[in-house]
Amino acid sequence: GRVGATVRAMAESALKQLDVARAKSRAGAHDEAIELAGTALEELVNSVAGTEAGADGVARAHFVYGECLFRGAQAQSTVFGEQVRANAEASGTRLEDAPEDEDVGEEDEEEGAGATEGEKNGKEAADDEDEGEEDEEESDMELAWKMLETARVMFEEDANAALELADVLETIGELNMEQSQFDTALSDYTSALKLLEENLEATDRRLASALYSISIANQMMEANDDALAANTRAIEICDARIAELKAGTARVSKGAREN
Repeated sequence: GRVGATVRAMAESALKQLDVARAKSRAGAHDEAIELAGTALEELVNSVAGTEAGADGVARAHFVYGECLFRGAQAQSTVFGEQVRANAEASGTRLEDAPEDEDVGEEDEEEGAGATEGEKNGKEAADDEDEGEEDEEESDMELAWKMLETARVMFEEDANAALELADVLETIGELNMEQSQFDTALSDYTSALKLLEENLEATDRRLASALYSISIANQMMEANDDALAANTRAIEICDARIAELKAGTARVSKGAREN
């Protein structure tokens, strides 16, 4: 009894840590989120894996850790980087006003001509460091995919985790969109929509959200008729939901309670 109580307490603590990690990730504190989610996953795997108390928690931990890794890698893979853009905007500088490539190249050439051997070595070391950071970002994205795929497999084995599985599929869809795998992303979003349709009311906003993602994937593949059809249905769902709210007949979304 005491051991079981300890296991449950550890699982509950780790699950709360996952909620904090997800909130930090959404707030842009990616490093903190990744560290928290990774620690929670480790605690759940080491202490409660294989027990009834921890089965759901381990699957959720893989999902949240993968999601946090993905959000962090996604933020770093923007053209200029999230923080660089924020700093530029804060100083009133538009990144689009940066010098053209040929001007920058000429400047670098002039600097290189007068640089000492030590300065050149220092620049080479900095370039190597930049390449290492890029490799790390790629590794984070790859690890994110592995964590999300593990969560997908685990949730697929749980008949009561349809909405959780839909969450995972939508996130994997986003990851595939980031990698320009638009057809694969469309398949992920479509599978998620099917689960949502089977488990939520016809006017649930999560259906509209999934349809919007489907429309974007279709647009990227220039399937504009399919994109328009998805968006049209999403608008119909939103209009129906608004009508329910005005009539006072709307119920709290099961999807909102779960997610």
